[in-house]
Amino acid sequence: MPISTSSRQELNDFSQSFQESSLSDTPGVQLIPANYGWSKILSKIRKTRPAHVAILDSSFNPPTVAHAKLLENTMKLNLLNRYPKSATDLTSRHTNQGTEVSEHFDAYLLLFATKNADKALSGTSVTDRLLMMEALVQTVAPKCDVPDDRIGIAITTRGIFLDKAHALHSLLSSDGIAPVFLHFIMGYDTIIRFFDPKYYKNSNMDTDMEVFFRSSRIICADRVMEGASSESHDTLGDWLEEARKRSPIVGRFEAHIVTMQGWLEDPRGTAQASSTKARVMLKEFWKCKHAGQVEDATRIRAELRNLVPEQVMALIDQEGLYETL
Repeated sequence: MPISTSSRQELNDFSQSFQESSLSDTPGVQLIPANYGWSKILSKIRKTRPAHVAILDSSFNPPTVAHAKLLENTMKLNLLNRYPKSATDLTSRHTNQGTEVSEHFDAYLLLFATKNADKALSGTSVTDRLLMMEALVQTVAPKCDVPDDRIGIAITTRGIFLDKAHALHSLLSSDGIAPVFLHFIMGYDTIIRFFDPKYYKNSNMDTDMEVFFRSSRIICADRVMEGASSESHDTLGDWLEEARKRSPIVGRFEAHIVTMQGWLEDPRGTAQASSTKARVMLKEFWKCKHAGQVEDATRIRAELRNLVPEQVMALIDQEGLYETL
C-alpha cells in the first residue's frame, strides 16, 4: 500500500492555488484533488436522508497515534445511541423521508486550518501536512474496515469553529436534498476555547452558538490535561459543572456534547501522545542520525513508534520531514 495517494507536486500546486483563491469570495475550504469524489458520496446519501460527517480538525504536525486512535474510536461510535433524546432533533427532524438514519457516521473528514485562531503555521509546510494526513488515512482505514473514499482530507483558511462549520456547509450543501450534519471531534481544552467569549467579541455569542448547534455537534475526546496526574479530575464533566454556574449558554447546549468513552483507558497512554513531543524526538533523531550516532538514532526511532503511526513515520523518513527543526 502506498504511503500517499497524491504526489508532492500535485498537493503543492493544489495548496498554492487554494491560498491564492482564498483571497477572493470562496467558501474558504477545499478537498484535496484525490478526494473530489468524497462529496459525491454524501450527495448520494442525502437524496434519501441527512448525512452525518465526523470531523477531526487538527494541525497534524505531525499526526500521532492519538489522532489515529481518535479516528478509530469515532468509527466505532453508534451515532443514535450516543446523543441524549434532547439532542436527537438533528436526526429525527428529517426521518419522514422514509429512510432511517445510519447508526454510524456516513463519512469522515480530516481538516487542516492553514490559519489558526491562536498560532501561526510552523514546523512543516501545508503540502507536508497533507501528505502526512494521507498517510494517516492509510493507517486507519484498513484497521476499521472503512473504505478510504469515505475519509476525506481538506484544508481551510477559517480559524474558528463557527467559521469552519459555515465554510463546510457552503461546500457540501450545494446539492442534494437532505442536510449535512457535522460532528466535530474536540479535546477538552479545545472545547474550553470554543466557549471562550473572546472569540465572539464582534458578534452575539448566544446567536452564534444557536447557529452552530443547529447543524453541528461536538464529540469530546476527554483526557487528562498535560501536566496533570492520571488521577486528576480536571476533565470535561468537571469543567461543564463549573461553566454552567458562570454562563447559561453552556447549559443550553450541553446536551449537544458527547464524550468519547474509553479514551483514557488505553494502557499504552495513547491519549497523551502529543505532536509537540513527537517534534522534539524527531529533532533529536535527525541530529543523532547526521552525527553518525547510530545506536541513539535507532533507539529514538523505536521510541517514536509509540507516538507516530508507522505509515506517517515512513513518510517522514522518506521526505526528511522535521530534519531542519
